[in-house]
Amino acid sequence: MTSIRKRSALKILALAALFAAGSVQAAGKYVLISHAPDSDAWWNTIKNSIKQAGEDYGVTVDYRNPPSGDLADMARSIEQAAAAGYDGVIVTIADYNVLQGAIGKVTAKIGAGTNAKEASLDFTVRDAPNVDISVPGVGGVSNSAEVGVPTVFTLKLAAGGTYNALRNVRIDYGDGAGADLGAIALTGSTTVSHVYSRTGFFTVRVTATDVLGNVGTSTMALTVNDRTTVPINLTLLSVSNRIATFQANLGTGTVSGSIRFYDWDFGDGQSASTTGNTTSHRYSSPGNYTVNVRVVTTTGSEGFATIIVTVI
Repeated sequence: MTSIRKRSALKILALAALFAAGSVQAAGKYVLISHAPDSDAWWNTIKNSIKQAGEDYGVTVDYRNPPSGDLADMARSIEQAAAAGYDGVIVTIADYNVLQGAIGKVTAKIGAGTNAKEASLDFTVRDAPNVDISVPGVGGVSNSAEVGVPTVFTLKLAAGGTYNALRNVRIDYGDGAGADLGAIALTGSTTVSHVYSRTGFFTVRVTATDVLGNVGTSTMALTVNDRTTVPINLTLLSVSNRIATFQANLGTGTVSGSIRFYDWDFGDGQSASTTGNTTSHRYSSPGNYTVNVRVVTTTGSEGFATIIVTVI
């Protein structure tokens, strides 16, 4: 990631007859030397802009940059510009300590002219989008999930950055599936869920692209385990006048999340769903009935228990 991605003020120093200084000479020749590597497509906008500016002013404007972003190569380009007879040299100051010697040669060469001027421009460069990824985890274990249970991913832009509006955010779950989420908001968070069909270790990757084409990628290592069974004990509290009262209690073991609801099957064709662990049911006739309860947690884990009740 080059320094154009960092949240900092980048100074453009225009030595000699800078356009902004209002002293552009007719048929003059100028050069902009940036620190950006060839891979940084954002600078194509700058290259097109200076080309248009040259046409507007009737001057020649060249663009130079180190292909790999090496500042030592950039320094050599500045020294070459000093010897090339340009009327003006514009330099992005990525690291002044590295470039000051080369810039000094430009100053000595071009700055000796009577019309030489120096100016600076400060502007804030926005960061490439950086998205944080998180999941609730299972049983207190971070970055974990279970087979067959929806895993909820929370995405939000990392704090401390200055970002452009986003064009698209894509999440790849590491198991061959993925989704394009579109332009998520710069503030707050976005959630998306996915169900894994097998255990294993998966690299979840989020790729965010902003409206200027800057791309940021974030990853998270996720461990997917077999589905946890919630330990449940089902007890008959009482039965009187054909009214039976049941209670489902957690057994010994680790439970992911908290109990969200209880599904009861009373064995006589009747059923109920409750958020509490106790329920009562009136039977219409005597007999032996098989009662089942299904428990579901907030993370999607399930537990099952059965008891036989005799109604007289």
